[in-house]
Amino acid sequence: MPDRDNCFKLLLPQAETPIVVYQNGRATSGMQRLDQVAVLPGSFNPLHAGHRRLKAVAEEKLGRQVVFELSIANAEKPSLNVADVRQRLRQFHDDSIAVTQAPLFQQKASLFPGCCFVVGFDTARRVLDPRFYDNDVLKLRDCLQLFRESGHSFLVAGRVNHRGDFCGVEELSVPNEFQAMFVGIAATDFREDVSSTRLRREHGEAADG
Repeated sequence: MPDRDNCFKLLLPQAETPIVVYQNGRATSGMQRLDQVAVLPGSFNPLHAGHRRLKAVAEEKLGRQVVFELSIANAEKPSLNVADVRQRLRQFHDDSIAVTQAPLFQQKASLFPGCCFVVGFDTARRVLDPRFYDNDVLKLRDCLQLFRESGHSFLVAGRVNHRGDFCGVEELSVPNEFQAMFVGIAATDFREDVSSTRLRREHGEAADG
């Protein structure tokens, strides 16, 4: 059914087409070479300048296209409804964004073979959190081993904590044998202190006022 509000036909991922890529407002069933892109996952609620800057820095550092990825399903929150998806996609114009049903990185890895995931510090910490592997450290290590064997890696952007200290990849609890998979972006190359949560709060306060 045409999405009249956004002037494009809204297609959602299905079993036969697990990735739907939107480019310039047009939905396609996928990209030509998924193994030659890097993927920047997020909820993009909202998309802000920090996301775009991180994409640009990652493309320069990696020498490959970075594609945003939005998962309709979420590991910790309710799934997005059609209105949510429309609202999120409305923010993207010239940028490519892949829509999936893959909330966990082991699921994303099967969709994007051998890619580098571009993530923030908090997301990288969740990748290494046993909570997302049934609280089983062995399952976590097995998953990291599969990531390594399939050529996946993580480019990690740091952030400033509540004390004003910059938290980079060095502060992550990465098992020694997997440390090469996690590469940090120096604070001199990228530092973004604005969060989507703060932007939502400020927008709400402005609207209420």
